[in-house]
Formats: sequence, structure tokens, C-alpha cells
Amino acid sequence: MKLLLQLSGEHPTLPKAELMCVVEGEGLEYKIIKEFHPRLILMEIEGDDPEFVHRLGLIRWIGEYLGSSHSLIKLATIIAQHLVEGESFRITCKSQHLQSYIGQLVHKMGFPVDLHNPDAEIHIFWDGEKYAVAQDLNFKQEFQKRRPHLRPYFTPTSLHPKLARAIVNLARLKKGDCILDPFCGTGGLLIEAGLMGMEVKGWDIDEKAVAGCISNLKHYGIEGEVIQQDATNPSSPPKEMDGVVTDLPYGRSSFTYPREQNKIYKLFFKEVVDWLKDNGRVVAVLPNTSPLPLTSDLKVIEYFDLYVHKSLTRRIWVLEKN
Repeated sequence: MKLLLQLSGEHPTLPKAELMCVVEGEGLEYKIIKEFHPRLILMEIEGDDPEFVHRLGLIRWIGEYLGSSHSLIKLATIIAQHLVEGESFRITCKSQHLQSYIGQLVHKMGFPVDLHNPDAEIHIFWDGEKYAVAQDLNFKQEFQKRRPHLRPYFTPTSLHPKLARAIVNLARLKKGDCILDPFCGTGGLLIEAGLMGMEVKGWDIDEKAVAGCISNLKHYGIEGEVIQQDATNPSSPPKEMDGVVTDLPYGRSSFTYPREQNKIYKLFFKEVVDWLKDNGRVVAVLPNTSPLPLTSDLKVIEYFDLYVHKSLTRRIWVLEKN
């Protein structure tokens, strides 16, 4: 199946990295056919079910690729050949004139136009050389409904669910894998992991945060094991975790720990290696000015900087156990 994906423009490299981690984590055979520009990718995947796209956080639109052409008449023919007899359609593209012209051509080929509730919504893109056409796969996101302030328990530093989803996906996991957030706070990362069918575990040193995280998981129908525990000196360390994903404490959120911030990071990275399976991943968010105290058992895969304000840029580190 060929898919045309329009990625989010919120970060220059993170959306594509998330896409690659998801298809690889799901074990899908795929091929990037063409990148029209950094945000528009033509991809071929095995099978006819693009279910994996519902995992993505940083994607704007996805459609089944139908074809491309310099000729507008040929483009209309490609669309008509894909439609079923009697099926209504709507054309969407940036040019109102092109949208109307192609719509008229397809209509003359015997297909009814429906601008409000069409059976098929067709998108047309200019790829820099010719027009590409794809049918909307009706990809819907529910991230706005899960914004932190709509949960039973939240704090102002909670990650937006769209970003939390992308961070979890960088761990390259699949449904059924076990993920740990050892500084879980309000549970934003665990919520996204749980909604993707992963087994979730969370720790926090703050009793109130643990109770709040449990409440939030229940709010979304997610079962998980959340306990009060110090991630820098855990009394019950896990083994064979598929992935560890966490937003490390910084600034005021680190005050509950009995050690200064960089000491927390050093102890955490020393401990986390023992919790992971071989080739398991750690995805950790911390200020970009903080040193990364790695052991020889962890290697850096990639990192992404996220500007927050003039005095804070957060860095997402993606690490893998050797």
C-alpha cells in the first residue's frame, strides 16, 4: 500500500523520526519512495491496513496515494478510476481554481460532487514537479481532548499529549511491550503508552503525584502499576523492561528529591541500564544545558532540542542499551 503522509511542522526532524520508529517498532516492511519536502513523504508499506498511523503524534494528514501527473486531465482520470460507481467525492487542494477545475472534470466522468459529506475526499498536492493525488484515510486525532488541564490531576509542567505520544514512540515499541516511566508525575507519557496498548509502569517519589497518576490512568481506562519509589535508589528495581521513557525533573519539579538536579541525572542513568532488555531504549527529556552522564552500556541514537522559552530548551535523548 502506498501512503502519502503530511507530517507536522512543529519540529524540523522529530516528526519523521517518530514515523520511522513506529514502523520499525511494529516490524513493518516499508520503503520511502520519495520525500517531496521534509513534511510530505510518499511511503510504501506491506499490507493494506495502515493501522500504525493511529499511533503517530506529529502527523497532520494521511492518504492512500493514487498517482501523479503533469496533466490535469490525467489527474482527473486517476481519481475517477479509483472511485466506485455512484460514489460521491470532494476535492481539496490549496488552489481554489484547481480544486474547482478538477472537480468539474471528475463530475463530467459520472461522479457526484458532495462538498459536505462525501464518500471520498481527494487531496491534491504539488510535489515540486507534478501533481500528486491521494484519498483521505480519515485520520483523526483526539489529543486536544486529552490536554493536561482536562484530566482529574495535572500540573502546569505537564507535556502536551501530542508531544508525549511522539516521545513514547521514539522508544520503538509495539503493542504489548512493557514501558516504565520512573518519574511519572501526572502520567502523561503513561497515558499515551497505555492508549497504544502497551503495558505501563510508573514511579514517583511524591505520594500526591502517584495518587494523581493512578487517577489519570483510570480516567482513560488504562490499567497500570504505579508506585511511590525513588528512581535514583529504587527498592524494587525492575528487570527486562522493553523501554524506559521519562521527563526528568528539573527546576521546581526536582525539589521533592533529596539530591541536586545533576546528581539525580547521574544516579538515574547509572541505574537504568540494569532495568532494560538488551537493545532496549531509554528516551529521556532534560534541559539541553544539563550534561548527559552516560555509562558505557548506553549509546546515543539521536537527540532533539525543543525550545520552551528564552531560558529553557529541553532536549529529548534517545539512547539504546549495548
